[in-house]
Amino acid sequence: MAEYNNGALPSAPTNEYIYAGGQRIMSVQSGVTDYWHFDHLSPRLRTDASGNVADQRGTFPFGETWYSPGQSPYMFTTYYRDYESGNDYAQARYYVNRLARFSSPDPIPGSTSDPQSLNTYSYVESDPANLVDPLGLCPSPGICITVSAPYWPGGPSLPSTSAVFFGGAGPGDINAEGQIFARTGRGNTSGPRMRPEKPVPPCRIVDPFLAALEFTIKVGPEIQAGPVRLGGSLYENLTTGDTGVKIEGSVGLVGAQIDNPTPPGGNLGGTTEGTQTSVSFLGFEYNFTTHRFQFAPSKSFSLGLQLGVGGEVSFNSATFKQQSAANAACRTQGGN
Repeated sequence: MAEYNNGALPSAPTNEYIYAGGQRIMSVQSGVTDYWHFDHLSPRLRTDASGNVADQRGTFPFGETWYSPGQSPYMFTTYYRDYESGNDYAQARYYVNRLARFSSPDPIPGSTSDPQSLNTYSYVESDPANLVDPLGLCPSPGICITVSAPYWPGGPSLPSTSAVFFGGAGPGDINAEGQIFARTGRGNTSGPRMRPEKPVPPCRIVDPFLAALEFTIKVGPEIQAGPVRLGGSLYENLTTGDTGVKIEGSVGLVGAQIDNPTPPGGNLGGTTEGTQTSVSFLGFEYNFTTHRFQFAPSKSFSLGLQLGVGGEVSFNSATFKQQSAANAACRTQGGN
């Protein structure tokens, strides 16, 4: 990269900077050649063309000056230090090293999958020994942002399909000092990798009809006289794991049920959630307590001594609606 004073010829740059892997390794200023030596985060040593040490610099973990050769603007990671304020220019905002905080909130909102990122003023999630934040946006590798809004106040916008990458140099890098670090991060592919974002599991489209089917087994005594049938049973819903005690009666195609379900994770010997009542006709059942409507045809078999064993297949309309809504949300996210 070359810098020119006003009026300088293209063949006679005022200053020149040589980069490798996103780091400045050499500079030529006013004809003087210097070589820069970095640790995994920041510049630490400058030598001349003969290999003699020109100066050294060091910082405390969050960037405060420990020792330096005067007012050098190159002190902490890739930032350019303003010695009037002592703050570091981090592209999207300024970093106040003496406070270990940025001077303004992160324009990119945090993620609940990474609670540390919800503090929009903190520097690299309070891990400055391992992470850097070249743009003042996020310390993570891979895709940092995918937005259509300006990625710093007053700056250019990225199309919704664009992204800024960190974590290793690649083709098309913009490796100039104080410029956008696209695909470079700290520019040190051999150093510690920056912390990845926690992956978000992809959503899946599920058939709402199959999701709404529930299977229940029940056993208990029952008596029948003509079209009238009375019985009681212990039951377990094999789909949801619900258990309980149910008393049922029917005359022909019309029936009524009194249900005492146990709480989720409970057992038949424990407390119940309270009595629920429902009516049924031709297998269609309405629960007056939960206001739940379902289709629940059942069949029982007598084992003698009026002991019946039965099975029930039910269609839960509430589950059907919930799964349909979840599928619609998943499709908007590109799920399959």
